[in-house]
Amino acid sequence: MLIPASAVNGVSINVFNEFSVSGRKLIIYNGSRETGGSVNGDAAGLIVIESTVLSLADNIEILGAPADLLLVSRGANKTLNCYQCSFENVGRLTLTVAGYNSVSTIQSGGDIGRLTTSYNGVVDINQLLAPGVQSLEVIADRVLTNGIIDLNLTADSHPEGGFIIHPQGSKIVGSGGINIYAGDISIKYADLTVTNVEVSEHSLTVNGQLSAASIAIISSQHITLDPASQLNTSSDLLATSTHNDRFYAPIEGIYIQSIKARSSTVDHGVSLNGRLMSDNIISIKSLDNINQNASIVTGDLRLMSVDDIVQQGYIQASVVEMAARRLINTATIETSTLNVETQYNIHNSFGGDITAKTAVLKSQQGYVVNGSRSQYQSYPLTTQALPISTDLTSFLHGIYYDVQESGTKASKLSAHIRANSLSIDAKAIENINPYSLTRPSSTSWDAGIMINNSQAQQVSIQVENHMALKASQYILNASAIMGLNQAGQFTVNTPKLSNERYRIQLENYIFNQTTLSDDTSVDHDRANVGTTTKVIAYSPPARLYSFGKLLFSNGNDGNDVKEQLINEMSYFEVFADSHFYKTQIQSIGLEITENYDAVTLSNVKDCLRYRTCDGDNISTVAEAETLTAFGGNVYGIDNSLPSQSDLEIGNINGQNAAVKRVVDAYLEPFFYDEVRKVRGEYTKVRGHATSVRIEGDLLKFTVVECEEFIDGGGAKDERCGWFPREQSIPELLGEEAKDREVGDTGYTDTQFVAASIEYVKTLPLQEDVLNARLEAIREPHMSVTFSRFVGHTFDVYSISGTTVNIHFLQTVELFISVSRGRGEADYTDPASVSISIDELMTYLP
Repeated sequence: MLIPASAVNGVSINVFNEFSVSGRKLIIYNGSRETGGSVNGDAAGLIVIESTVLSLADNIEILGAPADLLLVSRGANKTLNCYQCSFENVGRLTLTVAGYNSVSTIQSGGDIGRLTTSYNGVVDINQLLAPGVQSLEVIADRVLTNGIIDLNLTADSHPEGGFIIHPQGSKIVGSGGINIYAGDISIKYADLTVTNVEVSEHSLTVNGQLSAASIAIISSQHITLDPASQLNTSSDLLATSTHNDRFYAPIEGIYIQSIKARSSTVDHGVSLNGRLMSDNIISIKSLDNINQNASIVTGDLRLMSVDDIVQQGYIQASVVEMAARRLINTATIETSTLNVETQYNIHNSFGGDITAKTAVLKSQQGYVVNGSRSQYQSYPLTTQALPISTDLTSFLHGIYYDVQESGTKASKLSAHIRANSLSIDAKAIENINPYSLTRPSSTSWDAGIMINNSQAQQVSIQVENHMALKASQYILNASAIMGLNQAGQFTVNTPKLSNERYRIQLENYIFNQTTLSDDTSVDHDRANVGTTTKVIAYSPPARLYSFGKLLFSNGNDGNDVKEQLINEMSYFEVFADSHFYKTQIQSIGLEITENYDAVTLSNVKDCLRYRTCDGDNISTVAEAETLTAFGGNVYGIDNSLPSQSDLEIGNINGQNAAVKRVVDAYLEPFFYDEVRKVRGEYTKVRGHATSVRIEGDLLKFTVVECEEFIDGGGAKDERCGWFPREQSIPELLGEEAKDREVGDTGYTDTQFVAASIEYVKTLPLQEDVLNARLEAIREPHMSVTFSRFVGHTFDVYSISGTTVNIHFLQTVELFISVSRGRGEADYTDPASVSISIDELMTYLP
């Protein structure tokens, strides 16, 4: 038993060199006592125990009137240990390593004053039980927590109604508050007001299971909740009480806040791990980042950060409010109401999943991105706008070719936003599914492209009743899903909305296919020869739809510039009425065109002499994946009214794009401005192509070349010449495609030609071809005999399945004798041979 010093102005101050409670319960008597037959002193309202060494490892009970208990460690040790300690009949409990007012000052005014933490002072708690304590305060430069720290009471239902406090009760009664203050700080003991903060070199890690009606953590250091930690203010009912004749009703919740000195440059962020549970509110305020990796279940969640909020945990709350420089969500948020406002970007990416009844996302100077621009985790502070445009002559389509990001490749690319009502306001809104396929070597996509359905649907924004999107730059839906699921309203305010593929790439290929007839002769066999375009990289179509009314404009009535709605190789469908204001609507499909001729094999050499060939007839589902449809009335598309919208329908033609590409490349060298040595003198020469046109398979143009010279009077003049030119377009297409794989053979046209050249050199004399020639030229009174085999010359090839039909020319020397004379002559005749692709490639140089 400890009988403390008599109270002066309600405060009993007790100073020890060592104060240790271990192995036995300590009773602190707090009441009137007789000295010499008279009553001396009243019960203390506050009992101060100060010691150089302060170690608590058992129960401490105040006997008599309840009192506040202030345990202070001072001196060289600077450590207060509380291992499996517990407290009874204590109103307010404070554990601290700090300095405070002098004894005389306290006794004269009854005011402890400010508690100023000692440098490197440590309060180390490993399990603390104080049921019914109204406030537990832990104040030190360094605070260590472990085990259970519990202030709650337990109760059972009373038979006559209400509840009765019982140590073994089945119901949790939320009681008191746990308050942790860590760092180099000064705090007024009376009301826990922070009066001064200095730079601290430590960090605060909270571990253990903390349970009370309220939990507050304030630190001038980086605050970390350990993965094994649990902060819990949930209860079955809350306990009210009185303290110093004042009614006390706890405000249930968890409150975490970082503070700092103005000169501090260290990290003052908050890292949340473990579990946080509250029936009322969880409030986190950070002067740096908030890294949220915890499982949070609460009524109201408020996250406020001067820098970024990185949400990688699980959040379930009735209301979620976030304010930060940026928000990066890669995990689950489930809420009734979501309000997010940031200065820069909002990212819901790489596994981000938001579900809400009502959601408002607002970025003041940045983008709202659902999904990601690539498979790499990248979150730039400022984002470059994407070039939202359409090039009908390009072979590359989609933002994949405009994005160059690097870093860590994400294993999860999904991102979903689901809400009954959704409002987004930002510079740009991007809904991007970075899912794409590239055609493997020796694999054909002609019969269709096999895609992973779950990955094709892994990014979406789906709203039930009302969706309002506002973007000052653009809204992009790339290979993702964006839709209104019920009869409500879909409002879009933006200068440009693009519904497009994340990635589509076409390429020019050689086309060379043999079709065999039932006829045993080759006269009826056919070959399709020429060039074609194929899809070699693919992303699924974007899907933009509305079952409710669609309203589209940029929200600026004074702007005469038409806004754009582009549906490029994707699905856009409105099932209800659509309203457009000054909008240009473009629907662009994909057309993969084959450019080939059908000829008999006997004449194939003539057709292919200036042409090239490919393997098979292409038919890809990508061509059928474009839809623009309006199910209800459409208002605003009327060309007779200048203030209304226009509708344009077109296709991206792969073959036309290939022709443009090879023609542009071919004409480029004919544009020059250079100095040459002409007739022994250096002369300025300029050239350009003019009158460029395509007639059938021929590119025709005129080259104008001008030489600068000095006339007899010394003046500069030009002498120009006009030179008509023409070039076979199939030859250009074939030349460009010769080093690309033919069909799904695994070999290029260059390889087929090289192997065929070498192979025909090894062939012996074709007797049937020789006999046909002898028969053809032999006439009466003429003697024709074979003289010498000259050799074979490769001409063309064609492919039938896994077989190559090689066409070549056989040259022989014949001796001819007629009545008028005799002599030798060379004759060349077409011949052919079939060989498997695998065997042919053994002749590849």
